[in-house]
Amino acid sequence: MKKIEQIIAEELNIKVQQVENTIKLIDEGNTIPFIARYRKEVTGGLSDEVLRTFGERLNYLRNLEKRKEEVTNSIEEQGKLTEEIVKDLENAITLAEVEDIYRPYKQKKKTRATVAKAKGLEPLAEIILAQEETKNIQEIAAEYISEEKEVKTVEEAIQGALDIIAEMISDNPEYRKLIKQIVYSKGIIKTTATKPEEKSAYEMYYDYSENVNKIPSHRILAINRGEKEEFLKVKIEKEEDKILEKIEKDIIKGETQFTQYLKDTIQDNCNGLFCKDNMYNVGDEIKLADYKWHVIKNNESSITLLLDGNEISNRSHIENGVAPYQWSTSNINKYLNGNFYESLLDKGVDEDEILTEDKTICDDKTGSGGNPGALNTEGLDCKSEYVTSKIRLLTQNEFEEVKSYFTEKGLDSTFLYSETVGKWALINGDSSSNKILQVDSTGGISKDSSTVLLNVRPVITLRKK
Repeated sequence: MKKIEQIIAEELNIKVQQVENTIKLIDEGNTIPFIARYRKEVTGGLSDEVLRTFGERLNYLRNLEKRKEEVTNSIEEQGKLTEEIVKDLENAITLAEVEDIYRPYKQKKKTRATVAKAKGLEPLAEIILAQEETKNIQEIAAEYISEEKEVKTVEEAIQGALDIIAEMISDNPEYRKLIKQIVYSKGIIKTTATKPEEKSAYEMYYDYSENVNKIPSHRILAINRGEKEEFLKVKIEKEEDKILEKIEKDIIKGETQFTQYLKDTIQDNCNGLFCKDNMYNVGDEIKLADYKWHVIKNNESSITLLLDGNEISNRSHIENGVAPYQWSTSNINKYLNGNFYESLLDKGVDEDEILTEDKTICDDKTGSGGNPGALNTEGLDCKSEYVTSKIRLLTQNEFEEVKSYFTEKGLDSTFLYSETVGKWALINGDSSSNKILQVDSTGGISKDSSTVLLNVRPVITLRKK
């Protein structure tokens, strides 16, 4: 296995001695701008751009080594570490590869599959996957109906078994490796500008495409930075039919009563983040946990979704009290991160994929007369702890940005405001009047009491698988 110093030297086409010297400077606490300007004699004259890339790769590779060690220890503690796993981890060159290896051994908190296993449906899943049983599947599944285990119908039993199979497919490192191989050999990376009228260092990528297997590492890094800084949208076109064909060929053993069930399960996996993790664009619709969502932000590692319409209605921040409210004590917050969150898990959303958003919500804004003001998340120096939430509402700034983006791009914005959507709550408040902010049917922002009943449109950020 190559050392970090050697990897960086090869990627940046510089000498190992330059790498070692630069790492020493960074570890001593020197910043990249300082090193670029005042330590050229030590680095061998490395430019600011090269040093920036250097710093990013060093951090990534060190995190990679740390994660490999964590995963190795976790699997070893489970008594499941093999020489093959050790070798696979040593050969892994990305964090994504490490996570793919770890997925089957990762301790899951609550998914549709874990719920189905708790209901005793794993043997049924094994029967379907084996595809050998000649007895009618309806009769087989009927044996798993149990009032005690809350399996009420044949259909519920079969669906639970398929949920288990779906997770097995999604967690299979060989299938995930297969997808990456097909993407690498046949995929095309395409980038477009999020703000085409705005000049930036990434203008050459405003309308750009290249075969994945031909793009050099420095362009990948540049595209990643452009996406992170929200100048670029990135997607990878891949041959999904070929992916499906190869997985089906591996799993399906012939035409049986189980064939269509398995085909549908494989297809559903590919329709989720399993095959399409980098193909969503802002504005796309996604079906998640029986709800329709819209992508409002997409970057390299996560997507942020806004619930469509008024699926959740007639809720207030304070139902039995008076303004002002704070997000930490808001009834909407309690509902979204309580009952609604649990319902998402029950419907198959993986708890580990829902990111907790940090340092976005602050409760300590003061209103007139020194009284606690309504929540305001933007433009604050938070004097106390930030409130973290897995599920939240849009801020006013976010709403304006989304509205502006959809208008500029000519995208369908009816999901944001219309008569059918009605008034819906933002997370912000107005501290001067101790009122909450809301979006009306025209897309305007108005104020109202925190006791008023409004529609609720949750925001959720998911880690890409």
